[in-house]
Amino acid sequence: MGCNESDHGVRVYYGIVENNTAVTTEEPSMTHLTEDVYLLSSPPRMASDLPNSFFTRRVKDTLELPLSASGKTCYLAARFENGKGKSGPWGTMISAIVP
Repeated sequence: MGCNESDHGVRVYYGIVENNTAVTTEEPSMTHLTEDVYLLSSPPRMASDLPNSFFTRRVKDTLELPLSASGKTCYLAARFENGKGKSGPWGTMISAIVP
């Protein structure tokens, strides 16, 4: 029983933060930016603090954010996930300013 493409993919985790928000030692709190996207109160300390996610099997994918996220910082991290929902190790967390 071999592994095929439909058995695994990548779950991309992300969080949006207002710019110039100080890093704290506390876990960030969340408020709704939109119905489906949360705004973090401070930058995430680790990838597991990122509240939003989506699953993809594509080599390239697009993250569509609401217009209200423009100018804010988006933090992202990914990890492999198999067809049974088991996750691999976290990838490096990166950040970018939402255009």
